Amino acid sequence: MKTRFVTLILLILAGGGMVQGQEFPVIQAASFPKDTVYITAYGAKADGHSLNTKAINSAIDAVAAKGGGVVVIPAGLWMTGPVTLKSNVNLHLQQNALLQFTSDFDQYPLVEGNWEGLPQMRNQSPLSATGQQNIAITGKGIIDGGGDAWRMVKRDKLTESQWKSLVSSGGMLSDDKRTWYPSIKAFKGAAMKNPGVIEPGKTPEFYNSIKDFLRPNLLVLTNCKRILLEGVIIQNSPAWCMHPLMSEHITVRDITVRNPWYAQNGDGIDVESCKNVLIENSVFDVGDDALCMKSGRDEAGRKRGIPTQDMIIRNCVVYHAHGGFVVGSEMSGGVKNIYVSNCTFIGTDIGLRFKSARGRGGVVENIYITDITMRDIAGEAILFDMYYMAKDPVPLAGEKREAPKAELLPVNEGTPVFQNIAINNVVVNGAAKAIFLRGLPEMPVKNIALMNMNLVSNKYLEAVDTSGIVLQNIRWQSSQAEADTWGEKMSRTAMNIYKDSFALENDKTAKWRYDMGVVLKGVEAVWQQNQQQEYFNYIKRLIDFYVDGSGNIKGYRKDEFNIDHLNNGKNILFLYEQTGSEKYKKAAALLRDQLRHHPRTKSGGFWHKKIYPWQMWLDGLYMGQPFYAQYAKLFNEPEDFNDITRQFVLMEQYGRDKKTGLLYHGWDESREQRWANKKTGQSPNFWSRALGWYGMAMVDALDYFPADHPGRDSITGILNRYAKAVVNYQDPSSGTWWDVTDKKNAPGNYHEASASAMITYTLAKGVRMKYLPAVYEKAAQKGFEGIIKEFIEKDNNGGINLKGTVAVSGLGGNPYRDGSYDYYIKEPVITNDPKGIGAFIKCAAEMELRQRGGKP
Repeated sequence: MKTRFVTLILLILAGGGMVQGQEFPVIQAASFPKDTVYITAYGAKADGHSLNTKAINSAIDAVAAKGGGVVVIPAGLWMTGPVTLKSNVNLHLQQNALLQFTSDFDQYPLVEGNWEGLPQMRNQSPLSATGQQNIAITGKGIIDGGGDAWRMVKRDKLTESQWKSLVSSGGMLSDDKRTWYPSIKAFKGAAMKNPGVIEPGKTPEFYNSIKDFLRPNLLVLTNCKRILLEGVIIQNSPAWCMHPLMSEHITVRDITVRNPWYAQNGDGIDVESCKNVLIENSVFDVGDDALCMKSGRDEAGRKRGIPTQDMIIRNCVVYHAHGGFVVGSEMSGGVKNIYVSNCTFIGTDIGLRFKSARGRGGVVENIYITDITMRDIAGEAILFDMYYMAKDPVPLAGEKREAPKAELLPVNEGTPVFQNIAINNVVVNGAAKAIFLRGLPEMPVKNIALMNMNLVSNKYLEAVDTSGIVLQNIRWQSSQAEADTWGEKMSRTAMNIYKDSFALENDKTAKWRYDMGVVLKGVEAVWQQNQQQEYFNYIKRLIDFYVDGSGNIKGYRKDEFNIDHLNNGKNILFLYEQTGSEKYKKAAALLRDQLRHHPRTKSGGFWHKKIYPWQMWLDGLYMGQPFYAQYAKLFNEPEDFNDITRQFVLMEQYGRDKKTGLLYHGWDESREQRWANKKTGQSPNFWSRALGWYGMAMVDALDYFPADHPGRDSITGILNRYAKAVVNYQDPSSGTWWDVTDKKNAPGNYHEASASAMITYTLAKGVRMKYLPAVYEKAAQKGFEGIIKEFIEKDNNGGINLKGTVAVSGLGGNPYRDGSYDYYIKEPVITNDPKGIGAFIKCAAEMELRQRGGKP
């Protein structure tokens, strides 16, 4: 087939000149005879353990020998070793077919290949072809590369329970115990610099000694023509997912590419030294760069001298990735004539990412990008950087990086060039920085046209060593402009209501109430972020109203044995840590002493209150346990962590409903309360705020647990079961939670603000602290967006109020509260209830830690 071109007229400003008459490449399509062969005809078995390597490859060979056709993998689980594609063969995976590549490394022989732009020895790729024409992988099935068996994993990227599970599975740890390796061979290879590079003196025995480190890319197509990849899901690659290399006329359409977010080198597609390529209508959610253009590395890439060129990328969506559309860093052979349009990047570290470094060489030019939408970009929306450091684009928590030192060096063949690039019609809603341009003193980033953009980000533009940059019709809005954070706004609402002490509407005098502690913990979280003195002073002012110079607490009586009264102890401990004042230490010790005498159930659980004998309520776990844990850590009482763990275990043991996974509001060990089930002791309904208290209690108490204490795993396990259950009852339309959790749309039920904030906080903090997997981040984000939309109202003075919080709900007492559905929905719902305010501030501050809280 003869190549055709369709003319695209472009008029852009670039360094004072006009670029016109650019042409779209038209890609030659693959086509196949209709002759069809099923792999079962060659003995393949979908039993989940038999290796079908020989059967699948035999089917491909037979079809190729007859002039081509379709090799069908039917529905089922097909274990296999490496599969080699041949000319004129379409490997077709039917719906519900899972082609699972074995984790037996011995099935993958060492072969001469290519790794990050350099000739290297690698394990044979699970799927590969070399020098073939007219090949395809199509269908609706799944290709799984078994990558978990191959990849090293950093501890910082897993939850504690995930890390312990991984370590217990085998393998070995790095010397600093921060990285897991699947085997000693992988560990040995990681300690070397480019150990797989093919060079004199390296023997087969040497390569075998590090074999497990030489991870293969899942799909490698080298020197092939007319390639079609369509419809399938490609996932869990040992390294890159798809790697067309020095190939032509490639169509990638309707593909889904998935890798765990922590997958090192878990790229989506790396197009290297290829031309005439179309990638469209595909979705990427990966551990490294998503749509990546390469052309060889350093001298080897320049010697090869084959650019990646003449490519169309359109209508693609990228979720997690280091970069959405990426050029580099191995671009030594050049990249040119690339057309990217109508793509969406959601939650990537960087949106449009151009990266290189001295020594690479190569020219990147004539790149045309238009109609790009981005949201929640962790780093830069648009980045050009010639100081690529081979690190994650967004530093991990606690990681410190120094800016590179600018130094003028002579231009040579290793000097990279970024020039003549146009980016048009971009919308960004949320990024740390909108635009970052950093060239070299000897080679600026030059002739870049940025046009017609609407950008919302923390920071706008940083440009170093650039030339001929055109900014036309750029509208930028700071996500921090003119307003404080949601957490600061709501903190000020609280400061205006409770100026010097804490009294509710019907209180004649200020009382020692747990509500105050909820508000002040939220304000503390805001202060930890902004370090503004007024927030610290507010906490101290309110606590000092109650705590005198001798450590006595106004309005507190230990003999009431009310676990609610311990909640404010967290604020007292905070002030002791910040000031060292003995009065706070004495006041905290007074509260701690209550727990030594507090009545308990026969199984060891704290009564909710003396007036509520034999009862444990979910609320009480938040009131008592985070304070208990904080005190135990601060004053070195490690034995208390066993008792703290027991409280959470008992509450789940006696309060959890096996069918829904939710926990009932309360449990009566005596079964004497009218609200108590006579068989289980459980209250009749699930109350969402009670679930919120319980969730916050877990993520807050875990902050203080020793890393090696078994209770950490116990509580994390409970938290994961809890999260799974509560997310099932998140309202899909609003993202919030109903007052009575499981009775969606029941007459009188309603979305409740404090519960929604508490549960959202629990999920968000659980993910950030790696107590929960990252999958719950989406539920947290949706929850917070729903809270803002449904419960926040702005007043005429620029402040905000929180609607939709139920004033109180309890069990028993006088008048008697029977825990029925009718009881819960008839309690009054008010604006600016302190429990709701405090929960919202905690939630907002948590969301703002990940720069996803948005701004008022």
